[in-house]
Amino acid sequence: MRKKEEFTLIELLIVIAIIAILAAMLLPVLNLGRVKAKTINCTGNLKQQGTALLGYAGDYADYIVPTLTGTGYENEWWTAKLALYIEAGNDYSTTRHWKYAGSFHCPAVTLKKPYFSYAENRMTEDMVHRWNKLTSVKSPSTKGVLLDGGIDNNSFWSLVFYSWSDFETRDGPSARHNNSTNITFLDGHVENWNKNKMKKVLTVYGSNWSMWNYTISTKGI
Repeated sequence: MRKKEEFTLIELLIVIAIIAILAAMLLPVLNLGRVKAKTINCTGNLKQQGTALLGYAGDYADYIVPTLTGTGYENEWWTAKLALYIEAGNDYSTTRHWKYAGSFHCPAVTLKKPYFSYAENRMTEDMVHRWNKLTSVKSPSTKGVLLDGGIDNNSFWSLVFYSWSDFETRDGPSARHNNSTNITFLDGHVENWNKNKMKKVLTVYGSNWSMWNYTISTKGI
């Protein structure tokens, strides 16, 4: 008679099989948890950017930070302007430090480069670069300004979002959070929209894009 504490090969295989089944059941839950954590961290990044945007408007006669203030030098993009309000103490006007500020890098982007992965609504200013003021915008809580943007390792223009560009293009939105996008609105709050909801506000789908146009009222989404 074998001792009680000993396992037969069959019993050992059964235990291993049970552990494998449990691991297979838990893995999707753990992966979903990681995705959720990255989405929450990204929301925090965009919330910081929204707060910085309001701070910029407070210092610059209520103007919304423009996407670009020159011809494309690194210190002329909206990120360089807002970095001063997020990562205080560094000289972002003459260095590339803003690219290393963690709040401009979405945790769901696994690439080490580019360092930036968010975009600003192109319609913060009109086609001849006349800038909008917060006080001139109708219902700022309904107007999107920053979001999860496309990725382009070779161009800073991925920092600009166009509602007429499709998902995952250089100038379009990204649905990298389990088919959803984080959006900062002009009052500073952040929302997570799934891909189907996003399609309803993208011109590329012939849809209602009023939430990106600051000169008209926002239609129902």
